[in-house]
Amino acid sequence: MSTHAKRPVRWLIPLAALAFQALVIAVVVRKGLPPAIANRDMAQIANLHPLVGVVSSLGALLWAASAAICGLTAGVLARARAPRTEVRFFAAAACLTAYIVTDDFFMLHEVLLPAYLGMYERHAVGLVAAGAMLFVATSFRQIRATRYSLFVLAVALLATSVLIDRYDYRLDAMFVAHGWDPEWRSVMEDAPKWLGIACWFAYFVDAAMAALLPRSDADRRPVVPVPTEVLMPAPNRRGARSGMRAHA
Repeated sequence: MSTHAKRPVRWLIPLAALAFQALVIAVVVRKGLPPAIANRDMAQIANLHPLVGVVSSLGALLWAASAAICGLTAGVLARARAPRTEVRFFAAAACLTAYIVTDDFFMLHEVLLPAYLGMYERHAVGLVAAGAMLFVATSFRQIRATRYSLFVLAVALLATSVLIDRYDYRLDAMFVAHGWDPEWRSVMEDAPKWLGIACWFAYFVDAAMAALLPRSDADRRPVVPVPTEVLMPAPNRRGARSGMRAHA
């Protein structure tokens, strides 16, 4: 396929963004809300300080960056004809992370899925957990081939956050019974989540660099020492003999 045939593909994302903007405006107008409400910052709409929820916002950015890195790595490895298992590993990580950031940022399992699909929150969380376990099960060999300590730490921290969220009512009651501020229970849940996202991002940055950099080095042509006979050809025998005779 020629380069000119591939060029229209780069317009897919801007066109998709335009279609999404039109869809959002249509839904907002249909709900009877101001047209600009979906485009303005949440802190500006709610008249809150811009730093409100800053850790949560940065966590969503790290999720999105992880998905982008994994997707780009999978594309580069596919074009370089890398092993399919390696390509599938990063592609699956990109899909899983993209869903997690969508779920986290738009509160799918907390609000949207129960409200519009009638799905219980625990079932929505169970789907994410099942997807994560499926990813680990199918990519176990690829994970073991990397420096996986950050991955294990990320999974442990994120699982801790989910467990704290699962038993939040019991923890709130315990905090009230001991005269503690229940707000600290939220910190106990969100701090492991933030650290887990950071470890997830760091792991996939390291894994992507390990997958791409050696391949780039291998694509370079090795520097082979050239024999001096090739650089400096032997003198012509006739010229050498004639020179000797002339000198004589």
